[in-house]
Amino acid sequence: MTEAPFKTKILILGPIQSGKTTIANYLADATEMTGGDYRPTQGVRIVEFESNDLELHGKSIDAEVELWDCSGDKKFEKCWPAIQKDTHGVILVCNPESQEHSKELEQWYTAFVTRRGIRQSHVIVFVHQKPESLGGSNNEALADFRLPSTMTGIQCVPSNIEEDGENLRLEFNNFLCSVIAGLTSHAGGTDR
Repeated sequence: MTEAPFKTKILILGPIQSGKTTIANYLADATEMTGGDYRPTQGVRIVEFESNDLELHGKSIDAEVELWDCSGDKKFEKCWPAIQKDTHGVILVCNPESQEHSKELEQWYTAFVTRRGIRQSHVIVFVHQKPESLGGSNNEALADFRLPSTMTGIQCVPSNIEEDGENLRLEFNNFLCSVIAGLTSHAGGTDR
């Protein structure tokens, strides 16, 4: 008998135009990969997909993922309590070229992680390199990027879908396994 997949709700958050939707589409193998004109997410967009053949404690497991792609626009702040409900993990996304993104990242972290009591092991930061800026300036910005001191200990991963998308998927799957491991230990192994 095959075990039911683990069900997880992961939020993907960050400043406007940081690459959240691009990452969400890539991870879900969505066909609507962004290209061309920028279209901001209105409120939240939920992308559902399965992550198969994950390895947890030496066993192969499957997960049903709800990836909540949240708008970076603060005008939707009144929706945040509903978005936060039953969250298992948080992905924060920022553009290393923007000085403002580091400050905004800290605000997202405070609102969605600190105030909600989300474990650090259930949070990851993707420092997203946009395709139009893959030249030297972005690489320098990536090398110079530092998380705010309040986020010390949070895993921070460079994200470059065009040049190394499979690494992004691998890092996401490792993060997903960490979230599931935390859920199973917290729920006595019954959170499916």
